[in-house]
Amino acid sequence: MKGFIVTICLAFILLLISGCQMIDNPVKILKNDEIKNTTELETRDISLTHGQLEIYEKYAKTGDEQLLKQLTPLEIFKCYIHAYEIHDYNTLYGFYIKGEVYGTPKKKDFLGDMDGEKMDKENLLLIKELKENIKKLSQIRYDDDTAYIQITLKESNEISRDLVWNFKLLKNQQDIWKVDWLPIK
Repeated sequence: MKGFIVTICLAFILLLISGCQMIDNPVKILKNDEIKNTTELETRDISLTHGQLEIYEKYAKTGDEQLLKQLTPLEIFKCYIHAYEIHDYNTLYGFYIKGEVYGTPKKKDFLGDMDGEKMDKENLLLIKELKENIKKLSQIRYDDDTAYIQITLKESNEISRDLVWNFKLLKNQQDIWKVDWLPIK
């Protein structure tokens, strides 16, 4: 399982760098009146505010999911990036949606795969380059249970030929926004 997760993560990074897009399964088909596609927030700042950092730290310490209930998809995205930056893989795993239908691995397997120095360097380099090349972040609500953080990159970026990435979040059964297992679309 460890090799599989490492392979998936490396493939994910290669897809991002090469500009390819991933497709999620299963496809969610909505009626026209269910599709929102509304931009709710826009920013360039990927950093956590003081208040968001306090929530993050309480969540990291206690694992209390209810702390996340008050956060928007954009705030969950920022927490997710923060967890990567500080190598807090226990908390990072907590931001993923769980369940077999989503393909999220067991925590033990995830943590085992995240323990590699090479993986750390590649992910941190990608996050550093992402921060330097963000033109804007937009929180887009697709429907009541699905949101995307649309990452618009500067035209002069060296990360990807695609200037727009979509990072998918889903609401879980407790009405808390969580990161899709393979979030980049």
